Amino acid sequence: MIVTEERKTYYKTLIRRILVRDGDASGTEIQEVLKTQKVPIELGYDYVLSLVKEIDIERAKKANKLLLKDVLIKFMERIKETDKYLWQILSDEEATNVDKTRATAELRKNWESMMNVMFDAGIFDRKIGDVKFDMNQVFDAVHQLEEAEKNKKK
Repeated sequence: MIVTEERKTYYKTLIRRILVRDGDASGTEIQEVLKTQKVPIELGYDYVLSLVKEIDIERAKKANKLLLKDVLIKFMERIKETDKYLWQILSDEEATNVDKTRATAELRKNWESMMNVMFDAGIFDRKIGDVKFDMNQVFDAVHQLEEAEKNKKK
């Protein structure tokens, strides 16, 4: 039997509901619950397990993505905080040229570090002699950082 993508999504939704009620439900238990619904559904044991595995993978990816965003936001906040002090040094008329040079070098290092972290996180793709990135992801990361700062101030 060939299952359409739409039907597969429907089955996964039903299985998710079962897993929300009982996170440790076995494949057999899921099959039994599906059979006892108003509209009984009979799915093979192996197919149910494959859908559960897909759901677990989706959940893990979502959790990793949320964790990654949280870590990126915290890292960007720290860089932004240190940059404030470095810009104060650069705009201070009494600061020596050595201090201004060090502050400039540190700003460059901060920017480089932030870009490397974003590359490693998959926001940008590295290409030899070329940089390709998704501006929407950059804007989303910056927007989340700004929202986090607003929430801190409240």
